[in-house]
Amino acid sequence: MGEPENLFDTIIKALEYLSMGKGAELLSLTRWWKEIVGDYVAKHTTPLRFSDGALVVGVDNNALMQQLSLEQERIKENMEKVLGKSWPLRFVYHRKSTRRTKAPRIRDVKLSEEEIREIKRMVEKVKDPELRLLFEKAIIGIELRRRQRCSEDSSL
Repeated sequence: MGEPENLFDTIIKALEYLSMGKGAELLSLTRWWKEIVGDYVAKHTTPLRFSDGALVVGVDNNALMQQLSLEQERIKENMEKVLGKSWPLRFVYHRKSTRRTKAPRIRDVKLSEEEIREIKRMVEKVKDPELRLLFEKAIIGIELRRRQRCSEDSSL
């Protein structure tokens, strides 16, 4: 039997399979953020989303936000080293939340039967029930955010 696969790698592969490239890239960035920017900066920043081809990074400190604007090239070089690619950066003020929200479950979300079958098929190889549930929640959360972005874009 092969070595168990890392949960993040499994999620990234699933996102790529679903043609959700930006979701996979954002997840990769989140996973490697500390290595890209260092411990201190990682504690005060969060990769939030992609907008107009740029990575939007939330920063909880205005002075640090100015400093990071001056260090954009170094951060992009580190992204290139760690991930093999980089994006233009845009920094915005964003207070990190300490409150965790409850992740959605399949039964709580309006998904088609086909979508539910596809999610179940993707996670069926995960033997551990807790990991399987986490994987389901991650896929559902990403799909909900994608739908929300699509509805926001269409309302503009």
